Amino acid sequence: MKTIFSFILFSFFGLCLNAQSINTSFGKNRVQYHNDFTSWTRYETENFITYWYGKSRNIAQPVVQMAELDHDEVQQILEHTISDKIEIIVYIDISDLKQSNIGLEESFTSKTGKTKINGNKMFVYFDGNHLNLRKQIRQGIAEVYLSSIIYGSSFQEIVQNALLLNLPEWFKEGIVAYSGSKWDYEIDDELRELLDYNPKFYEFQKLAKEHPRVAGHSMWNFIAQNYGESTIANIIYLTRINRNLENSFLFILGDDFKTIENDWSSFLESKYDSETDNFTLTDSLNEQKLKNKKGVPISHMKLSPNGKLLAYVTNHNGKAKVYVRDLENDSEKMIFKNSYKNFFQATDYNYPLIAWHPQIPELSIIYEHRDVIKQRKIFVPDEEYEDDVLTQDFQRIYSLEYLDGEKYLMTASKDGYSDLYIYNTRLRSSERLTEDYYDDLDARPIIYEGEQSVLFSSNRTTTKLERNRIDTILPLDQFDLFILKGLGKEKSLIQLTATPEVSEIKPQTSSSNDVFYLKESSGILNAYSINIYNKSITPVTNLERNIIIHNKVPNSNKYFFSYYDEGRYKVFLKDYDRKEKVWLKKTNYYATEKPTEDNEVLIPFMPIEEEEEVITEGQLFQSEFSDPVELMPIESYVQKGNETNVFSKYFKDYYSGSVQDGKRVIKYSPMRANASRVKFRLADFTTKLDNSVLFEGLESYAGDDKELNNVPMGILFKGTIKDLFEDYDIQVGVRLPTSFNGYEYFFVFDDKKSLIDRRFAVYRKSETSIIDPTAFPIQREKRHTILGMYQIKYPFDIYNSLRLTGSLRLDKYLSVVVDAPTLNAPKVNEKRLSLKAEYIFDNSFDVSTNIKNGTRAKVFMEGINQFNLELSDGFNIDPSKGITGVLGFDARHYIPIFKQAVFALRATGATSFGSNRIVYYLGGVENWLFNKFDNTIPLPPGNDFSYKVLAPHLRGFKNNIRNGNSYALTNAELRVPIFRFLSKKPEGNSFFKNFQITGFFDAGLAWYGIGPNAEDNPLNTIEVSNPMDNPVITVNARYFRDPLVMGYGFGFRSNLLGYFIKFDYAWGIETGVTQDPRMYLSLGTDF
Repeated sequence: MKTIFSFILFSFFGLCLNAQSINTSFGKNRVQYHNDFTSWTRYETENFITYWYGKSRNIAQPVVQMAELDHDEVQQILEHTISDKIEIIVYIDISDLKQSNIGLEESFTSKTGKTKINGNKMFVYFDGNHLNLRKQIRQGIAEVYLSSIIYGSSFQEIVQNALLLNLPEWFKEGIVAYSGSKWDYEIDDELRELLDYNPKFYEFQKLAKEHPRVAGHSMWNFIAQNYGESTIANIIYLTRINRNLENSFLFILGDDFKTIENDWSSFLESKYDSETDNFTLTDSLNEQKLKNKKGVPISHMKLSPNGKLLAYVTNHNGKAKVYVRDLENDSEKMIFKNSYKNFFQATDYNYPLIAWHPQIPELSIIYEHRDVIKQRKIFVPDEEYEDDVLTQDFQRIYSLEYLDGEKYLMTASKDGYSDLYIYNTRLRSSERLTEDYYDDLDARPIIYEGEQSVLFSSNRTTTKLERNRIDTILPLDQFDLFILKGLGKEKSLIQLTATPEVSEIKPQTSSSNDVFYLKESSGILNAYSINIYNKSITPVTNLERNIIIHNKVPNSNKYFFSYYDEGRYKVFLKDYDRKEKVWLKKTNYYATEKPTEDNEVLIPFMPIEEEEEVITEGQLFQSEFSDPVELMPIESYVQKGNETNVFSKYFKDYYSGSVQDGKRVIKYSPMRANASRVKFRLADFTTKLDNSVLFEGLESYAGDDKELNNVPMGILFKGTIKDLFEDYDIQVGVRLPTSFNGYEYFFVFDDKKSLIDRRFAVYRKSETSIIDPTAFPIQREKRHTILGMYQIKYPFDIYNSLRLTGSLRLDKYLSVVVDAPTLNAPKVNEKRLSLKAEYIFDNSFDVSTNIKNGTRAKVFMEGINQFNLELSDGFNIDPSKGITGVLGFDARHYIPIFKQAVFALRATGATSFGSNRIVYYLGGVENWLFNKFDNTIPLPPGNDFSYKVLAPHLRGFKNNIRNGNSYALTNAELRVPIFRFLSKKPEGNSFFKNFQITGFFDAGLAWYGIGPNAEDNPLNTIEVSNPMDNPVITVNARYFRDPLVMGYGFGFRSNLLGYFIKFDYAWGIETGVTQDPRMYLSLGTDF
């Protein structure tokens, strides 16, 4: 109903709604640093279709098996089924995931009526830990099912629900997180820290507004514990049906949502208050004042062998820095920085890795640059360094330590498995110590029984050292500590811990007999010490927060660790004393969920074999009927092919004999993997009222009408078709004007598969205009415009790109035949060839509608050549009838204020030169409804102008308050979403949620020639004559007009019926005189 009403309302204004401006586009990039994505393989199972490329083969197999292993459990939580299979795309690591084109911004993007169709696609990557991979899969399955429940699966359902159902972020993010892991020590610690740091978060809406994932996860866990897990699916389903979240809670749970919020708050208050006296206060510890800003993580930390220098890594959304702190004089310096801030993709906290040389103050740094693993050795005292590239067979390095002066000890991946390696930095060669599918992480050198050995953490279930690949036993066990004794041919594995319920991770060598490590057996990730010979364990810390990273060097009592507290990543120094007794108490969550102590016994995995029941002779059914004369064999009654599982029908032994977590593991058969072909699908379809300028078209200046030929409001239909990996993108569209004059069609094909992106586009427009309205019969002219475009884009990184665009434009003018003169009127054909180069920077991001943060800018130059080529009446060629050159820029910067408001700044300008120049009109706004043109401002004389275009925004005036072949313009605007400041709830009506009050100031000037104050500027000249006397003499009077004009005012913006509408009330200032105020109504966002 809203859509119909919207259409009727805006169609009423259709004949008056016009646009005439430069449509400036920016955009970010995806960069492919390799060609691994050229060939994909697919594998189909009962509920999934999994895709991978060559190097990710060994990661894809456990993904296939884990997805089917957990599918039914996640499905049971949501109690929903979908008809389509879920598609999983597997990447080797997070670096490759960032290079994919999936989710890239599109041209002509609008939120109005836009619906995403490809909702059954999920993406996973490997970080060296299969447990984390499993969690990604579970969350992805939940997200696909949740999307299907809320928005439906058919096209009609998706369109309807996307427009009408507006759910808060905590609702969706929380259920996805809950499905990935119902509750664990990590989310428990995260919630505890938020509530301790800011008690206002005991109010659910305040927590949901700033931390929707944590709030949602805790709310769904609370509901599951107190009302039963089955109520979750009922709430979700009912929310979709009645489109009211609060009514769904009231109907299913019997209480209104406000009561549920209060109960949630009381539950958490009671839970965490009971733990207040359980932990060691950090006041007794020595906090290190490091140079990490608030909220910036410390990803790695290493103490030098002599205990005097501490190296640590900060990672601010991808921008990594390495600092070295002198512990004796409390000074520190930055010795390395890499990459840039990336707010749009997941941060890779794995790199850079650091390690101290065992004899000299030299720090080795392993980092990744453009998907190439590099190393830098820095001599810390004078900061001299040496760069090198690691051998290209390593996919990823997970941990780094020095084994001796020239060899690294690493955990790394070459084929999708994380194993132990020794890397010789001088010879650039590597030696593999383990080769199996188990996850080997956090390797440290250690002396064990007099031999150089390796201490590491692994989820292996055997102490056998043998080469094997994954089959039906998945590496999903918890991590234990191991020692690889000896580095020669006679290697053996020693298991230090055996805890099936919890993991021991991140081991550190403490002394010749002791090892430090982290374990969550108390509900907090604390440090423990284990004797490597008698395996006695003692707690080292009893903290209120999970330790994130820690470090200790042998034969030193200095123990460094970090955790997150009060919004900061803090680092503490603890003087370790072996005699100190540390007593641990379990958290409320762990005491409830895991009341028994850990069993320190290794329980090897044993597949469960199904026993076949044997029916002996004589065991017959009794019935009141007599036995048949002849009994047919039982086998003949078996209906082959009637199994409910379609995969059991076509493939024997679909399931293996292996059982994990009480669920059967399917077999992986390489014979069922086949090449993936390019497959297209409808990605979105947009229908909206629109009057924007498509393809940045230039308008002809020829003829008597110097005003802008406005683009009428039209109905834009645009469909986008993409392949599965979004490497290819096809857009087809048509705009039907409400004036029924000026139909437009376009076709765009994007090829983004390789490093250099390519675009092909064709655009056609046909319109009729009146030449002389006073003549009888009225004389009309038809114009047909065809534009062909080819663009290549070279992305330097996600923000910076260089674009080259070549285009061919054909304009054909012909008179509509109404009499003899129009019958014989000549046809005019104009042909133009152009080449445009653009450098674009864009790191801006949307906080909300029309509220951005960051910067985006464009610098461009363009050359246009008009030529003639006729083949109909003989061969006629004129290679150049006129040249147009253009130089310009557009820069915008957004400064956040109070997290919600923004101060937006813009500077833009351009100049044209050559025999065919461009006239720029200043005044008005972009997509102005009911626009006006100022005819009192002189227009340029002569025939050296060929094109005209509007340069917005300059409020307070009509179009053409200034004009010229050059212009400069600046805008400043404060945008305040007033209701977001006043409302506690994160969700609400779209109109009020996006309602903004603005204050603005605009200033600009346009001129001809070399400068705005030139004497021959037409702005300062007026022709005076007496047309009644038809004088022979006319007088050209010159007077001063300030070329600079300004405007200021206020406005309102918001979403109404699916469109973002802007209202401005502005006063203009011309030559020092304030003009009468003027109102503007326009469509679109920024500026």
